[in-house]
Parts: sequence; C-alpha cells; structure tokens
Amino acid sequence: MTPSPHPSAQDLLRDLAPQVLGAVIRRFRDFAASEDAVQEALIAAATQWPRDGLPENPRTWLIQVASRRVADHVRAETARRNREAIVVSLVPRRNSLPWRRMRRTQRSGTIPSTCSSCVATRCSRHRPRSRSRCAPSAA
Repeated sequence: MTPSPHPSAQDLLRDLAPQVLGAVIRRFRDFAASEDAVQEALIAAATQWPRDGLPENPRTWLIQVASRRVADHVRAETARRNREAIVVSLVPRRNSLPWRRMRRTQRSGTIPSTCSSCVATRCSRHRPRSRSRCAPSAA
C-alpha cells in the first residue's frame, strides 16, 4: 500500500494538476500523452513527497517530471515505429511472388500470351505460348 500524502500535499496536488497539465500540453501539443504523463507525475509526487518532503517549487517539479515522462513516451513510440518499419521492409511484397501472380491470372480466367486468333475464336486446342501453331480453324 502506498503512503498517502498528508492533507496539505493532497490539496496542493489537486490545485496544481490543471496548471501542470496546461503547461505540458502547451509544450508537447499532445493531450492524451500529456494527461497520462501528468497523472504519472502526480502519483510520483504522492509517493515521494511524504517521504522526502515537499520540493522548493512543487509546480516546477511536477512539470519537469511530466515532461520527462512525455519525452520517454515519444522516444519509445518512435523506436517502436522504426522497429515495425524494419519488420515490414523484410516481409516480401504480396505480388512479388511469381506463383501468386500465376494463381491470380488463372482465377481471373484470362490466358496470358495467347495469339489473338485463339482468343477471338475461343480455340481450346492450343495451349498458351504456342503462337507458332495457332491458326484460325476451318471448322
């Protein structure tokens, strides 16, 4: 169980929380990250101040702790995005595999590299790529 700060420290934290939040939001322009960081700074203050005593300037202490938490969060998110980009770059592209292209072509019903006379007459005797043998049938 964490020790609760004494009543004057609780009142001080309650009064300083909106001021600290405003300062951190102005600095980092990210409401969600700033709000989380200020909450963490308030928790740190509630646990450290009763043990170590109030700092000389509590508002500055809270802003400094919250700013460091936001900076740590931004640094961690940037590192995570970089790791994800590296992993994505290592995965082969979906259409770069030749058998996937072949399957997609076969599913669509088109026959690649067939001569135009076979396509026009719907010739089923000749296989694709046999252009030299394709000729319009007399039937």
